[in-house]
Amino acid sequence: MIAEIQPGEPHAPVLSDGLAAVSVFIEPAAGRSPLSQTGLVRQGATNVYVKSVGNHWVTVVGEAPAESVKYIADAVEYRK
Repeated sequence: MIAEIQPGEPHAPVLSDGLAAVSVFIEPAAGRSPLSQTGLVRQGATNVYVKSVGNHWVTVVGEAPAESVKYIADAVEYRK
């Protein structure tokens, strides 16, 4: 999936294979305090992975395997 993000607009697509759904949140890093830790967090069946891409934060949340959540976040690219 290729998506163009317009400056200042939030972007949060939901991906699903019919069994599990994963939300991808992309937001500008400007004006947001830096996270003390990026990486994977598990809460019950939900995995959350946060990383910095360019000047944006990418957060992937879903009841999917940790490897899948990380793979989706790592696939996000910043292009000018």
